[in-house]
Amino acid sequence: MIPLLLVLGLALPVARDLNDLSVAPVTASIQPAALAQTTLLLPINTGTTPGLFESQWQTQLSVANMSDTSVEVRDLAKPFDCPVDACFGYTVARRSTLVIEKGVLCDKGGCLGHVDASKASDVSLTLRTRDTTRQNASWGVSVPVVRDTQFYQSPFSLMDLPVDPQFRATLRVYDVDPTTLPQVLVRVYATDPTPLRDAPDTLVFEFTPTFSRGSAGFAAAVSETYLWGVPNLPTTGRLRVEVIPLDGRKEYWGFVSITNNTTQKVTIVTP
Repeated sequence: MIPLLLVLGLALPVARDLNDLSVAPVTASIQPAALAQTTLLLPINTGTTPGLFESQWQTQLSVANMSDTSVEVRDLAKPFDCPVDACFGYTVARRSTLVIEKGVLCDKGGCLGHVDASKASDVSLTLRTRDTTRQNASWGVSVPVVRDTQFYQSPFSLMDLPVDPQFRATLRVYDVDPTTLPQVLVRVYATDPTPLRDAPDTLVFEFTPTFSRGSAGFAAAVSETYLWGVPNLPTTGRLRVEVIPLDGRKEYWGFVSITNNTTQKVTIVTP
């Protein structure tokens, strides 16, 4: 059983905003390994990350426990019995919400964790990130917390992506199984946004993405691609990105973050 993955961001080397957060784990209600587990993915990290144009990105995770018993939230960076002061760990009281802003880093790739399946329906998780230098202009954007039923083993698309110099877009693809090598093909298509148009999309470019993984054994793999650097892009229109798993394993997910260069407002595109 794949343990739960909760990735919190990626520190990218070029464009810095939601397009460059760092990765880390959170797990809810850790139980004995023999119990059935539900896998989760948090695609960006909590904490603060500097960005382009003097932006400062703050990401927080809110965890709601809707059950009548407390739920433990912690990472897998240490053994389960590690002291609380040596690792990330919180207890969410019954019928309450805990907001986590402290950054938890996980060297490059996503981290793994899990939630006891019997508790999964009682736990709600929401990520929200915003540029605090412009906090009066926006409450930020929510980034989905992905459950294992939403992972892909067949091709999926990320659509209606702009071709426009005022936006910068980053594609992230995740492989949540640390025991296997990612096998993925990405195709970028130009699409015509004309309503009711009936014609095939135009293949612009295809590539095999390079994944990085943290050094720890619990780290998942992530690939980042700056779409404005894709060769042969059209000057107008829209793009569609198709992510094609090649190994038939249900362990992939991805999203595109689109950031306005002036306002730093972010749009999230999911499958």
